[in-house]
Amino acid sequence: MGEVLTKLPVEVLLESREIQGREVEVLEAIFHVTEHFAMHTGQIIMLTKILAQKDLGFYDFSTGKPFHH
Repeated sequence: MGEVLTKLPVEVLLESREIQGREVEVLEAIFHVTEHFAMHTGQIIMLTKILAQKDLGFYDFSTGKPFHH
């Protein structure tokens, strides 16, 4: 996906599109979708932690850096 975005000309990113009945710039739509999926990812992680009743160990809080599994 990153390759697709890097190939988009700035002019295209600033163009307006009608999405769900609303005029938005392409870049705004990209940010919105990214934020939306990030929210769902957080929900999935939270529910997994609750159901597993444990920390998923994404971070070593003594260093603040992600684990590399």
